[in-house]
Amino acid sequence: MNLEKKEKLILYSNGNLSDGFCTIALHAMDCKFPSFRVSVNKVALDTCSAKVTFIGTSFNVIGSQSRELSCFPNYHNILSINSKTMVVTVIEDPKATSTYGFNLTVMLECVRSSFSGHEMMETNESKSIAEIEYEINDNRIIGAVVGCSLAAMFLVILCIAYTYNKNKPTYRQQRDILYQPSA
Repeated sequence: MNLEKKEKLILYSNGNLSDGFCTIALHAMDCKFPSFRVSVNKVALDTCSAKVTFIGTSFNVIGSQSRELSCFPNYHNILSINSKTMVVTVIEDPKATSTYGFNLTVMLECVRSSFSGHEMMETNESKSIAEIEYEINDNRIIGAVVGCSLAAMFLVILCIAYTYNKNKPTYRQQRDILYQPSA
């Protein structure tokens, strides 16, 4: 689903899910630095049988930014996901019969620059796709060089062992005794 600037979307629960899983993807439209703001109006996840996750994805960075609503009260009234796409997923235990509830308001805000927390998702370990492809190609080249070097070392050791055993004096004497032509 595409969201425009300052557009609001209200997500709420209405009973249990039939298959225990529901997901919706929200895409930011016409925003250079989008930020999804999720306002938690009401939440009742007391039985730990359901979970609501928010995963933000930027396509030029490896990694994702995620938040979660569950029975553990570790959330604030407003969650912020700084990315172009946010996936909201509701997962519940299909065997549980207890009810749960939530009422959320999702709003897209366009921040003015990347310095307002938009780069939070990029950690020190985050790499762009071009950097990862470059490293993969480097590893392939290094692997081929190491493989060829090991094969050459094996062949050199094999040749040394063959010539040593072929020219061994005791071996020649035994060979001459065993294969002497009988007169």
